[in-house]
Amino acid sequence: MKVRAGGFISQCPQVGTSSAPLSLWGAGLLLQFAANLRVPPCVTGLAWLEIWIVTRPRTMSRICVYSGSSFGVSPEYAAVAAAFGTACARRDLTIVYGGGSVGLMGALADAALAAGGEVIGVIPRAMIAEERAHKSLTELIPVETMHERKQRMAQLANAFVALPGGIGTLEEVIEIFTWLQLGLHLKPVGLLNARGFYDLLVQFLAHMRDEQFLTSKHHSMLAVSTDAEALLDRLTSTMHVHVPKPVSHATTNAA
Repeated sequence: MKVRAGGFISQCPQVGTSSAPLSLWGAGLLLQFAANLRVPPCVTGLAWLEIWIVTRPRTMSRICVYSGSSFGVSPEYAAVAAAFGTACARRDLTIVYGGGSVGLMGALADAALAAGGEVIGVIPRAMIAEERAHKSLTELIPVETMHERKQRMAQLANAFVALPGGIGTLEEVIEIFTWLQLGLHLKPVGLLNARGFYDLLVQFLAHMRDEQFLTSKHHSMLAVSTDAEALLDRLTSTMHVHVPKPVSHATTNAA
């Protein structure tokens, strides 16, 4: 949470955004609050007092799951999706997903619902018109665009997991991982690496780190596991702290 005394409360990834003015007295209370949590705040700036407070994470009650609308070459992918849906239901984790009834998306939702879990789907109206929407969800939220779909899913969830899928799944999980890198949210992000599906992506991200296009700290923020229960355990126990992305300035050699 970032607070600027004497100005306005700016965007806070964990607790939202407020435009209420904050006095120096209020900032002092926040400093005391930070001290009680034994979290050392970082105070910077001359004209403004900036306070960074790492708050305790919210209970993970909703998990956004990205997955393919196809079944893939192996029946094992559908089994993995179904098992993940069942595991979430057993933990009372509400699944937030793209609202589809086909492929791994459908297998995930069907299994979670059959196990007594809740499933929220977010889907563009155009896809509802094409009869792609799941008709038995706990809640189906229609939206106008794909951008609105992703934003709404991100707002509803406390964590994010990608199951095997296509380029849409890849784009979704990389975007939400990018938002984590930029500090736009501090929610855990993970890959369920079933059948080694994400091995090449994991190798490529390590290559980015080695070539210094991705910092080691940001690289380590992505949770990867071949086991659903182990992945959920890690996501539940994760509390990210914002790590600013380094800014590199080009240098020129003197002639």
